[in-house]
Order: sequence, then structure tokens, then C-alpha cells
Amino acid sequence: MNHQAWLNGALCEQSLVYDRGLAYGDGFFTTILCNKKQPLNWLGHWQRIQHSLQTLKLGDIDQILLIQELKTALSESSFDGFCILKLIVTRGSGGRGYAPSTSAKLQRLIYVLPAPFQSENATSLAELNAIVCQTLASINPSLAGLKHLNRLENVLARNEVVEKGCDEGLMFNHDGHLVGGTQTNIVLIRQTSHGLQAMTPKLNASGVQGTCLSALKNLSSDLNWQERHVTLADLRTAEALFVCNAVRGVQAIKQLIITDQVTIDYAIEPVQAINQAWWLWNLNQPGFQ
Repeated sequence: MNHQAWLNGALCEQSLVYDRGLAYGDGFFTTILCNKKQPLNWLGHWQRIQHSLQTLKLGDIDQILLIQELKTALSESSFDGFCILKLIVTRGSGGRGYAPSTSAKLQRLIYVLPAPFQSENATSLAELNAIVCQTLASINPSLAGLKHLNRLENVLARNEVVEKGCDEGLMFNHDGHLVGGTQTNIVLIRQTSHGLQAMTPKLNASGVQGTCLSALKNLSSDLNWQERHVTLADLRTAEALFVCNAVRGVQAIKQLIITDQVTIDYAIEPVQAINQAWWLWNLNQPGFQ
């Protein structure tokens, strides 16, 4: 007997109905900022793709074929300036229950979407109001760092941000360690006797290793970068705070609302140079190279 499925009450035989990405979140994604039909920081995204394939035991993707598919999507899109290229990779269909089929064929779903900013404002440093979210980030060392498809906690945390009328929310895990923003990595800036220190949370138990953050650690060599467990107490002593991701780049946190009675204001100036360094480098890394 053939499998049958109904979509909104109508019998449906589309392959996506049976896709393990939909059923179990069995896959990953990456979101690439593009300009003039060229991807920015493609190498960073390709490294993420390879790492995700290996960690989730999904097999291999033909790089030449994938690049051709992405090029076709960009060339046929209506966007000439900044836009978003989103790639979702799933294990495909097959298998009984959670156990995947050994013959499953990877599915590659590609979107081309408008950028969430006006082109003329792309390189300007945004100043955000943020909250501390009540929704906790899960702890799972096996999946930590991956941009896998199980992102329900981020959805719930993002809803908190919207309800509060803010721009971003900071997420902690059950151990009280800061993980990042709902859709960003986070960096604390502190003045020390040895100069400016950039402190970012360890991502060995929770969170996503962002392509922007990875690049920034190499770009801002004048900063003393430190990766460690970060707590709420560290946020209280930071001079500046910023979040970052591949699409929006570097964004300064201007004010953090911890409770209705407690807020922290942060300096913006230390983030300016980091934002400039990011865009100078990123806009000079176009193409599938």
C-alpha cells in the first residue's frame, strides 16, 4: 500500500510531505547575504555546510552541483542589490520512525529573499534595545554549534522580543550561561589594562557558531579575544555589547532590559570600528571562491 498524506484536507503526494526535515528537523540550514547576485563570505558558509554534513552524518554534497544550483537561483531572482540566499539541507525521505533509511537522498531547498534592510543603510551600525529572554537555550553538546533545523526555542524566545517591542533578546541556558541572541552571536567588550577585550560565550553545550563571529575573530586582531562561560554578572560589567550574524552583520546593543526595574546602558563607540572592519572585509569577499 502506498503511503498517503493530506495537506490542508487535500490528498497530497508531494515529496516534501514525507521529508525528514519537516517530520523530525533532520537537517540544517545556512543563510547567506548576497550583493549584486554574488554571495558574501561563501567560504565561511561552505565550511559550515561541510561541518554540518559530517556531524549529522548526512553524507556529502557535490560542491560544484550545489554552487550551480545557488548561482541559478540568484541569476533568476529579481534582486540586483542586497538579498538573502537561504539553503536548507535535509536527509530527505525514508526510514521507519526516527531511524533514517540508508538510501535516503539529500534534499536541497533554496530560497532567495529580500534583505531585511535598505541597501543605503546596509553598512550603518544599528543600535538595538534588547531583553533577557525567559525561554532557555537547550544544552546538548552533540548538536552545539550547529544551525540545525530544531529551532523551536528560538521561535519562542523571538516571540518574547516581539511582545516586548524590542529588537533582540539574549538567551541563557539552564546552567546560567549566556548563549547568544535569538538570531545572533554576542560579544562583550571590556577595557582591561592590556587594552580592549572581546569576550564571547563558549558554544560547546548550546548555541550556534555563526559565520560572522568566526570571521570577526580573525579581522579584529587588535582585540584580545576570549571565549569563556559568560553570566549575567559579566553583562553588568561590560563597557559595550554587540550581536552579529551573517545577514545583519554587527549590531550594537544600546540598552539591555533585564527586568522592568533594571536596565543597562552600553557605549556604542567601541563597536564602530568593529562594524567598519566587518563590512570592509565582507564586501570584498564576494563570489563562490
